[in-house]
Amino acid sequence: MLIVMPDQPNPDKWYRALLHIQPELAKDIPGICVELIEEKLNRGIYCSPVNRGHPICRKWPSIVDFILSHADFREWTALECWRYGTDTVRQLNPVTVIVQVRKTSTNPFITAARHLHGILAYFDLADVDVLFQRDSNAPLMQNPTLHGDVCAGAVHPGVSIGPHQCSAGTSTLGGFVQLQFSGKTEWHTYGLTCFHAVWPPTNHRNPEWFNIHNAVKAIAAWEFSPLDPRKSESFPDVAQRVLWVDHPSLRDLDNTIKSNNDIIADIKTPRFLGYEKEIQKGDDGWLPESAHASYRATVRQIQAIEEIRSPLIAMRDSGSYLLGHVYAGSGLNRTRELKSDLNIPQELKSTEEYRGPRLISTDWALIKINPERLQPQQHGDRISGNRPFHYGYPGLPEQFVYDPSFEPFCGLKLQKCGRSTRITTGIYSFLDCVRFTEALDEYGIPQVIPTWEHKIASGPDGSFVEEGDSGSWVYTQVGEVVGILKSGDESKDTGTMTLMSDIFDDIKSITGATNVRIAPAPDS
Repeated sequence: MLIVMPDQPNPDKWYRALLHIQPELAKDIPGICVELIEEKLNRGIYCSPVNRGHPICRKWPSIVDFILSHADFREWTALECWRYGTDTVRQLNPVTVIVQVRKTSTNPFITAARHLHGILAYFDLADVDVLFQRDSNAPLMQNPTLHGDVCAGAVHPGVSIGPHQCSAGTSTLGGFVQLQFSGKTEWHTYGLTCFHAVWPPTNHRNPEWFNIHNAVKAIAAWEFSPLDPRKSESFPDVAQRVLWVDHPSLRDLDNTIKSNNDIIADIKTPRFLGYEKEIQKGDDGWLPESAHASYRATVRQIQAIEEIRSPLIAMRDSGSYLLGHVYAGSGLNRTRELKSDLNIPQELKSTEEYRGPRLISTDWALIKINPERLQPQQHGDRISGNRPFHYGYPGLPEQFVYDPSFEPFCGLKLQKCGRSTRITTGIYSFLDCVRFTEALDEYGIPQVIPTWEHKIASGPDGSFVEEGDSGSWVYTQVGEVVGILKSGDESKDTGTMTLMSDIFDDIKSITGATNVRIAPAPDS
């Protein structure tokens, strides 16, 4: 039991009350725990972007560089900056530098916190708070039930995706992109999601894969290296046999069918079964008309649920949920240099002030869709349905669009369509965070590398992300795609995305495509 007391409590009074309440409850509920909490601490903790006018915004890149040069971050997993606190007026919460550390760490980090306070004071930001907390960032993979529209065979952005017939949690298909190659006029259409959504985890791999030549070597290679369709050492031939993808996921199909079965089982009460037995035997003459009416209404309800369930069963039993195979991908843990840092003059790189290139982590996979799945949506080079899957949501954009010159700005409202949370709205943070990612250095040795990430805070209407939303496209309210959601942070209720511009640049680099675009919708 949690007892909420006023913000200006009389501690002795509440403590005496607690001494009476707990023993009385324990008489009937042995082992019950009774706790006290102030009202202001019971409202939750809110995380929101720092307004651009705060002095830390223009200093943040320099602060991060200084911290990375002067701090021991071996046990850190992220370095971020937010307004963070319990005030429901979020802009009144203090600006806080938050360091996340490994869940297994036993270091109290008191000395490290003092060191960061000193660095902030050096930058004339002594009023900025410092908080160390355990890492709560995680891939967004889970298994909800499906909306009825997904069983028609069409490919829906915002619906689940996952490794073929795999027991691992699954994620979201973001949407369709198209690649064009040098000297060619045709466009090739692929599904785009996160690579970690289609890469099978260690404990969820098909034993038959071990009989495929180079399968074990390929899966290990994709952990730190890209899947390049042009290079044999990237094992594109193995990907066609191993990295099969389901849409919707088999687990979601099974969960939805089971959910419908459970509803039907709940409807068939003992009274209904009794009526059914009498009617089938023809001994129902004694039943009143009200019983017959109740029976007929229940039968109609069961038939309606069976109509929803039947195409899902047909899709599962026929195997038509198979979407295709992974054509190309970033690899699971791979970093690349920011495009803006590629053009830094060599003379600057040789100075002491140069801290090295800023890196980003890449997480994308292109899925080659089986022609029979995509064919009903094709109109030449144009693809219908490349928009957030509706779920009955009003006012959706007619299609996804992409403008490479558009850059998100502080306070921008962004939406995403994910398989778990459907359509949600968040707020873009101007201050990028730093994640500490395990990757290979230039000599192929694993090490922890700082990477720059883009963050989105949940709005006042609810969480922006939940498990299962990885791979969702993040877009403005008019459908302009900004990036791809790849992970979420439960403790701060935030999401992490990769900008679509960085993904498109990486796709060109890996596949050799000269042009990449969002698949356009048919002309109206």
